[in-house]
Amino acid sequence: TKASEDPVKWILKAFMTNEDNLPLIECVSDISRSYINGVFQTLLRIVLENALLTWLPMYLTGASFSFTISILAGVLSIFGDIVGSLMMLFPIIEIFLHPGNKESDFLKFLVLIIVFICRFIFPISLQALEKHLLTHQQDNRNTILTIVPYSIFGGLQFGLGGIVLGPLISVFPFLMLEIREIYEKWSNAKSDKEKYKVIKKYSRR
Repeated sequence: TKASEDPVKWILKAFMTNEDNLPLIECVSDISRSYINGVFQTLLRIVLENALLTWLPMYLTGASFSFTISILAGVLSIFGDIVGSLMMLFPIIEIFLHPGNKESDFLKFLVLIIVFICRFIFPISLQALEKHLLTHQQDNRNTILTIVPYSIFGGLQFGLGGIVLGPLISVFPFLMLEIREIYEKWSNAKSDKEKYKVIKKYSRR
């Protein structure tokens, strides 16, 4: 059954046996999944986009080791966009120290510098967090923006898996706050219409 496929929904049904609570169970289950998926989607987007934004300009300008450096940039960007962006300094320094054709190398140098600067001005991690974790948490926006990135470093004590475990743990209190908020409003609703409005407000669908 669907309940057995979704542990969150199964646990909720065990405590909330009243069939009238089914819409609330569905909503809380969706909220829980959105937080978990949001962490994975955020990290994946940071890695892939930083890798791509490193590889593409390097490849187009003919810089050496474009694929290797882009992989390193993507992985290291988990610890901050600035770390991934700094990998682009290698081809920039190479062109600066070992110029060949002056006109051609100046154009390459200019392209790499522009991309490098743009990545500092428009960090991928901020866009990813806004898209996948902050959509329904504007009240705690600044707190999440501070806690989630730094939680990756704290999670490293658990090994490589801590890169994901850290952010998951850090967003758990915000998940609990949202669940408590929806439960209180659901409990205080005096009619089915009011309950429907509560579900609609917090629904992820």
